[in-house]
Amino acid sequence: MAGLASTLGNGTMTNDLVEFATDTDVFLLIGTNTSECHPIIAMQMQRGLERGAKMIVVDPKRTDMAKKADIFLQIPVGSNIKTLNTMMNVIISENLQDTEFIEKYAEGFEYLKEAVKDFTPERFERETGVKKELITEAARMYAKAGSAAICYTMGITQFSDGTSNVFSLSNLAIITGNLGKKGAGVNPLRGQNNVQGSCDMGALPNVIPAGAVNSAYAQEQARKVWHFELNPVPGFKLTYAPDKMDSGELKVLYVYGENPVMSDPWTEHFVHATHHLDCFIVQDLFFTESAQKADVVLPAAGWGEKDGTFINTSR
Repeated sequence: MAGLASTLGNGTMTNDLVEFATDTDVFLLIGTNTSECHPIIAMQMQRGLERGAKMIVVDPKRTDMAKKADIFLQIPVGSNIKTLNTMMNVIISENLQDTEFIEKYAEGFEYLKEAVKDFTPERFERETGVKKELITEAARMYAKAGSAAICYTMGITQFSDGTSNVFSLSNLAIITGNLGKKGAGVNPLRGQNNVQGSCDMGALPNVIPAGAVNSAYAQEQARKVWHFELNPVPGFKLTYAPDKMDSGELKVLYVYGENPVMSDPWTEHFVHATHHLDCFIVQDLFFTESAQKADVVLPAAGWGEKDGTFINTSR
């Protein structure tokens, strides 16, 4: 969610998923196999398609959603930024951007224009094998839509450049004015149950439920509700953990409901770094790959065995 928090100010869907059925004119799905991973959301999209909405799917695999798409860009793995930059190149070259929206709400458009100028459809075809006419048509379809919704999942975020992928998605939505209206936006479909709820509750190194730890509002709420001064310096993120373990700064790692041995961007580095820990604890429902490396494995309670709240991906 770092990408959205940096570009749009909040790491969550900009729109409600029910709008997909009623208001979206064009869907841009990238790195998401929605019908299999998010069937309820796919149902809303299907209703939108039956209403007459169009769909663009960007994926290395011919997924079920790709079979429903009006345009399917079957790109090589790792070509996400190249694809999005090419779409922006077409949009800017053909003057399809929303100039009024950009002038009112955006910053740095000239820098973006310069950054994408070399990402031509011809270059895209040479480097990906996808026809230039297809990427051009996709860019036009997205830019000309009344309301175009971008949906993505971990298919583009679980990369070493995952944050940059999300930056590009945000830029695409911004230059076409697809923010702040029904059926549009940039919409991450969260990867596991209640991930959005966990983030909203502050289970991140840089936020509490009131917002970013270094914001004046969060500082005030911590004093008011919790009666203590909140440290304004964010903690380090999971991706920094291997280096912290290697250096000896991190001596004990407690992993709960996570499998970093498989899901960390650099799995070999993570596994090697765990050897430098004094103690590695894993608490999980299953004996995961991470649990197999742990010094201590603790049981966990499933969702039906405890009290709590669930917050879905669109809150």
